Amino acid sequence: MKKWKLGLIVFSPIILIGLFKVLEYQDEKMSERLSQDRVKAEKRLKNAKKSKDINPLVTELFGNYVKYWSDQDLEKIADEIYGLPFTLYNQEDIVLMTSKDQIATFLKNTFIQLEENNYGYSITNSFDHYKEDGKVIIIEMNFTRFLKDGTVMGEKERKASYILKNIDDSFKIVALIPHSPIEE
Repeated sequence: MKKWKLGLIVFSPIILIGLFKVLEYQDEKMSERLSQDRVKAEKRLKNAKKSKDINPLVTELFGNYVKYWSDQDLEKIADEIYGLPFTLYNQEDIVLMTSKDQIATFLKNTFIQLEENNYGYSITNSFDHYKEDGKVIIIEMNFTRFLKDGTVMGEKERKASYILKNIDDSFKIVALIPHSPIEE
């Protein structure tokens, strides 16, 4: 009996140290998970707040824009979405369009190229960098394009920045800065 008590006394600190190490490890993992969950919750809250802050007219404009773009409806984009003058800031050049005919030609050429690349439709993922200043808004859209078979076309997440202007009580896109090629 004495040997058993002596063994218990000798092994008890080792067992306790082991138990403390296991508990410490579990505590660290729990803290990491809680921290990750906190970060995710903060992102969801931030995105919800951002979307709440976006002018409803802008949300409606971009809803129509993505629908018209997916439908390749160049007339509605030229008439309802883009305002004049319209400026396209490409990586290699800047294109200024001062008439609806110029916009229609640009869109027609773009949609021909997209059709050749088997473009199907687009969806909006989120809006970033929203700044409203009176009659001018700067906004960045994160979106995904899909091929006709439903697979992602190129990059999963694309971005483009837009400048909107309130023209006759409705917002129009007056400048576009694509962050990836438009026709791909």
